Amino acid sequence: MKLDFQFDLVSTVFLIRDYQGKIMKYSRIVPDSFSYMINIGSNIYYDKELDKAWSKKSSLIAIEGCQYIQEEYTDVTDLWKQNKELLYQLKTDTLTKISNLKAVEEKKQEIINSHHSCSLVMCDLNNFKMINDVYGHLIGDQCLIEVASLFNHKISPFDLVARIGGDEFLFIFNSDNKEEVQEKMNEIQRDVEDLGKRLNLPLSVSVGISVFKPNDNWNEKRQEADEASYYHKRKTKSNRI
Repeated sequence: MKLDFQFDLVSTVFLIRDYQGKIMKYSRIVPDSFSYMINIGSNIYYDKELDKAWSKKSSLIAIEGCQYIQEEYTDVTDLWKQNKELLYQLKTDTLTKISNLKAVEEKKQEIINSHHSCSLVMCDLNNFKMINDVYGHLIGDQCLIEVASLFNHKISPFDLVARIGGDEFLFIFNSDNKEEVQEKMNEIQRDVEDLGKRLNLPLSVSVGISVFKPNDNWNEKRQEADEASYYHKRKTKSNRI
């Protein structure tokens, strides 16, 4: 007989401490069989092999344990899904649905702890105040959503882009090749300008790049990227005058 369900004990046990004592009851009764009963990411089986290993009484207890876990599985899965959704919301910008500052902090710690290098890119949306003032905040919000979606589709699964302020975005690229990252950002700048043409809005972005290496100060490197972006923005305005 095959009890057809999946049970990720490691991912969910911390969510169901109230159930832990009950579940472990069966591991104490049939300790040698518990790893056989509950395999992470595997199905739970009861067949003739169990009869060979255990007495009839132990086999019945094992089945009882499996049935109990199966009954609790729905509640556990719901809790796990709710927890996953909550974690997603905590790391997601409400308006644009891309990453937020909490996600940046998590990525930062991951990079620092792994002693990896990366590139930080500060990206500001130009003319955003004017767009809000002239076209209204609803149009301004839609611009942010469209630009954020464009950004998100231009990065790899190993990179991250987050909205960290009103019209400010931070890219974290899994590369310390500044020329390569600059080329990527040039492409993104052209795509934003094309988006502006389609929306009939004066959309463009200013960018600033810094390379973070192990033992560098993260905040200083982020400030370096921010200053480079500000310089680019001022230079762009001067060229238009």
